[in-house]
Amino acid sequence: EEPAGDEPPRVERQRASGGRVPDAAQGLLASADSALRDGNDGRALDLIQRAQRIAPDAAAVYYALGRVYREKGNPARAEQFVLKGISKAGNIRQEGWSELAQIRARMGDQAGSADARERAGQM
Repeated sequence: EEPAGDEPPRVERQRASGGRVPDAAQGLLASADSALRDGNDGRALDLIQRAQRIAPDAAAVYYALGRVYREKGNPARAEQFVLKGISKAGNIRQEGWSELAQIRARMGDQAGSADARERAGQM
């Protein structure tokens, strides 16, 4: 299999798959969502970081990190993680652009939020 452009084969495979999330990491992300809903953002962050060690190329992990930092009131950090997730996403970018729209709205960047919503709608 030949990589597209100058990207290494690993990067091309990752983009094609969206960084699939193994079952163990999916379980951690589900527990993190529950912890976040319960207001325990510290526990959520710990769980997501464990999932990240299992699935370092999974876009879903970076989207989850973005959500936690958004809820913690750190939208700049949230934006960084979501953008990293989008770069790894392959076929699951819509979720990232939607999350980025929320983060940018919270930062007061209405133009950036509108742009991200538009990109999400194009997926």
